[in-house]
Amino acid sequence: PDWALRLRRSRNITLDRAKVFSGVDGIDVDASADVLVDNAFVHSWDDACCVKTTTADVAARIRFERLLVSTRKSSFKVGTETLGRVEDVSFATCDAFDAGRGLAIYAKDGGAVRDVSFVNVTVDLYAAYPDEPEAGRPIDFELEHRYGYSTTARVRVENAALAVHAPLTFKGNGNATLRGVLLENTTLRVGAPAAVLNKTYLVDCHNDAIAPCGVSAANLVVDWDGHRDQWRGLAAAWPEQPPASDEPV
Repeated sequence: PDWALRLRRSRNITLDRAKVFSGVDGIDVDASADVLVDNAFVHSWDDACCVKTTTADVAARIRFERLLVSTRKSSFKVGTETLGRVEDVSFATCDAFDAGRGLAIYAKDGGAVRDVSFVNVTVDLYAAYPDEPEAGRPIDFELEHRYGYSTTARVRVENAALAVHAPLTFKGNGNATLRGVLLENTTLRVGAPAAVLNKTYLVDCHNDAIAPCGVSAANLVVDWDGHRDQWRGLAAAWPEQPPASDEPV
């Protein structure tokens, strides 16, 4: 596979002060448990840091802490391979710069994704990467179908500061609705949209494939920074004002 540093079916691993310069993925924790990746730097052409399951083994108790990454794809990601469960995963005190995308969950193989947190994360995006239609998305959580129908539960984004150049995207499918996602105490730093021809909302929820209250926000702060007229609004449910408390998108 096109991965530079891969921990596969491993247990009790600590990776400290790694520096990864990669023309493919950076660090991939695959079907492993009790893993700590701490104080690392990753500069990658593909995804920077990922948790995945290419087998039916469970990926659990995985911590990414104090990371600095740059990538033209996803900065901090779960998936895309999700044959086994992914649970108890955290990205904490992590920063991304010149990134194509920020926080991502792509689950399409049947393994459940639950208890995933992104806490104290800062994402600075660069939306002009060629041939990257998803560039500029600070959050992209999607359930699709390849080998099975994955589900989500207890996914939390907290105390994050996220640049926005393309919509935050939340998407389930007809057989597995996206659910259990909470954005809390998060700031959206709005820039010029990557696609300037059609105005869009900052938050794009495919509501026919999201469970009732499946994506909620509490204390969401939007810094338009002079770009309000370039966007249609915040979200269809609340086009102008973010919710002050736990409220569905």
